[in-house]
Amino acid sequence: MEWLSLLITGFILYKFKQRIWMYSPVAIGAILLLVFLFPYIVLSITLVGGLTGHTSSSFLTSSLVLIVFLVFVIFYLPKIVLKTRRMKIDAISNEDERANALVRFYFDYERKQIGNNIFNTIRGIFNGGKNNGGRIAGAATQGTVNTAGTVLSTTGLPGGGLVKTAMGGVGNLANQGIRAATATANSALNTANAALNNSTATLNSDNKGVDRGISDAELDEVLKKRMTKLDLLQNGLKSLQLDETQISELPPVCLENYYFDENNANLLVAKGKDGIIRTSCFRANCLYFTTEQLCICQYIFDISNGINYQGENTKEYFWQDIIDFTSETFGARSYGQKCVIIKTSSGEYQFAYEETPEIERSIKGMSTYYRDIKKKLVK
Repeated sequence: MEWLSLLITGFILYKFKQRIWMYSPVAIGAILLLVFLFPYIVLSITLVGGLTGHTSSSFLTSSLVLIVFLVFVIFYLPKIVLKTRRMKIDAISNEDERANALVRFYFDYERKQIGNNIFNTIRGIFNGGKNNGGRIAGAATQGTVNTAGTVLSTTGLPGGGLVKTAMGGVGNLANQGIRAATATANSALNTANAALNNSTATLNSDNKGVDRGISDAELDEVLKKRMTKLDLLQNGLKSLQLDETQISELPPVCLENYYFDENNANLLVAKGKDGIIRTSCFRANCLYFTTEQLCICQYIFDISNGINYQGENTKEYFWQDIIDFTSETFGARSYGQKCVIIKTSSGEYQFAYEETPEIERSIKGMSTYYRDIKKKLVK
């Protein structure tokens, strides 16, 4: 019977993880523990029903109660929790604070997956911290069932003593069964945790369909408004110490998108309902073209917990040192994003950007400007 409980628990954990992600670890642990113990509860109710001549109705009633409970906690309660959280965010009056809360909310699922809260909670139930979980859970189950038997035996019902004896046997059976299943459960959970920790990007890029409380388009719009408000192009001029007269031949361009930082162990990777992969790192590159140099001011934002400015760095390339200036889809390193690639005698610099008709026109203009400059240098 304990194997049936383990199968039900494992199925719920895997099948509905994208619906119950907003629950706290304590809530998830309580729900799964209840599901784990439910077969013993059904058996106890059935035993009592057998003594009173209502075995079938007792089993049917307890089964319906379990089904209603699971439907509520998996399908309806998560929506209520999600809606309540969103209402609290929308009530924030400060625009920047509300934007930070929305961005943080979008990546909440990925943060919880990285922490493996669900698996850690279940492992704690079984392990008890020192591989004593089987004994702890078994003893708890035995005590629960035995107590129920004692209560029933004191109610004066016919056969109360028999009920107590029978339920005591169930408690012992549950105790032995849980302890016997602990090693297998621990092994399965450890394997699952190892798989989760093995590849953050692989785990989190497969979360299409997660109801986050904020849509993909809304997240993009929130970030776009924040970048516009920061006026990065003007700030870049100051950082590079450029005069607007130096860049009068070609308007500067700001290319921005989610950044896949392979060196960031805490990077959160989310796949939206629109199929686009987003990360918790947002990068903007402001490009300025002078007659002698290509100047770049790069801004990086960590958006895993709001929109947090991480800093800027500048790059300046003399035209004679640039070997190639192209735009292409750059494969795995950028997860199929469109990228600008600058090849120089000292290395390569590439960054992804959101592909729009306006940006594409700007990229073509930059490529044409680069070719014209190179022709002049050759002459």
